[in-house]
Parts: sequence; structure tokens; C-alpha cells
Amino acid sequence: MESHVTFSLNKTSAWLSKQDNADEILKQSRREVHNEKKKFKQREESIRAKRLEKQNEQFRKKKNWREKTVDKLEKETNDMTFHGLWQSEGQMNEALGKIKTKTEQALRVQLKFRKNIFNQKCDEKVYSFSKLIDNKRVLLSVDELKKNVLTLINKAANFPSPEQTHLLVGKNIDHRFLEEDGREKWYTGRVISQVPGFPRWFNVIYSGDEDVYTAKLTDDYKTGDIVIKLSKKADGSSFNSTKPSPPVPFYTCNNVALD
Repeated sequence: MESHVTFSLNKTSAWLSKQDNADEILKQSRREVHNEKKKFKQREESIRAKRLEKQNEQFRKKKNWREKTVDKLEKETNDMTFHGLWQSEGQMNEALGKIKTKTEQALRVQLKFRKNIFNQKCDEKVYSFSKLIDNKRVLLSVDELKKNVLTLINKAANFPSPEQTHLLVGKNIDHRFLEEDGREKWYTGRVISQVPGFPRWFNVIYSGDEDVYTAKLTDDYKTGDIVIKLSKKADGSSFNSTKPSPPVPFYTCNNVALD
């Protein structure tokens, strides 16, 4: 439509009728139109290719960021598993009494885990490893790090407890893990309690191991990776089965679902 309006307003037809080489002018115009269409299509394809490459680059950046984040969280979880999650001042002092070196590192592990895995809300200063003195960053002392860890422990302890004890607490369980070689292996354990302030996390003791492990068992229970071991039959045999237990409702605290 636009080309027709322009053709009429410019009186192109009248001008063309006065030209001796009108036919050649028309042929040249048609060739130029064909070339312009070809150039336009090429520009479109170039723009589309650049847009696609930009989207792919953004996707790669997001993927790399997610992978780095997962690696970071896995490392922090493994570090915490090595030291154990301290849930009281007594546990903290007992654990630090057994550590001969790298005391600061053990305290930082506790702070990182509570910040990045538990997402425990608190003043950001509590999670700092250093402070500003005379415009210079100075590492916190062991006592200062201990104070920050204790602040988080006490804050979690003051969090309202669930109105009803969770189904898993006090139960003997079989817990399925994926070994490094890709094989599945079941471990027998007992759920002793929920983590104060974090009712979706549980403290577990596994057979043959004196350490207490902290895990988010509700997810594993839903996927069938945890089987509750029931009481024994009259003949002394166990009701235990490797088949997943059916999903059950999970309790809530302050209207927040503990799923």
C-alpha cells in the first residue's frame, strides 16, 4: 500500500511515460527490488542468528552459574557432614575441643551451612568472616566466630517448635544412598529429632556409626528413598520392606507446609 501511495504522489507514471528508455528503467527497477528483498532477507536472518546466539550465551551463563552453585552447596554440605551440625553451645564446645587445628575453618563451615543451605535469616554481619578496622578488612578471631555461630544456634532454638512431632522422629529407617560407583545401598538408622528451628531437617544416627548426621529427610521419604521399619511380628521377624511407604500428610508450623 505504501509503495502505491508513493508511486501516485510522486507522479512516477507520468514521468516514466516521457522517458525514451522506459522499458529499461522498469527492468532495472525490478532487478533492484529483487536485490533489496534479498538483502532484507539476509538482514533478517543475520538478526535472527545474532538473537539466537545471544539467547544461547545467556543459557550457557545460567547453566554454568547453576552448576557452580550446586558444586558450592555440595561442598558446603560435605564440609558440614565432616564436622557435624552444631545445634547447642555444648555441641559446639565439645566439637571445638576435639579439633586441634583449623578451628576457624570449622566455625566458618557452620556459618556457611546455616546461611546457604538452611537460609537462616539473621543480620548479615553474623555471617561475616572479617570486619573493617581503619579502612582495612581484618579477619575475625576464633572467639568472634564462636559468638556468631552461637547467635545463630540460639536464634534457631527460640523458633517455635512444631505443634506435633513429625512422623519420622523416633522411627527406625532404611535409607537408600547412591554410592560413588553408581550402585544403590541401603543404610539402617534411627531418626532421633528435628533440627531446632528447621523442622524439615532431621538428626539421624546410622548403625555402626556414632556420629549424628543431619539430612532433609522429607524429600527422600516422598521419593521412596526412606522406608520406615515397623515393629516386629510375633515370630520375631520384621515387617520391614524395601518397597517405598505411601506418601502421608506432613505437619505444618505457623501455616507453613513442612513438605
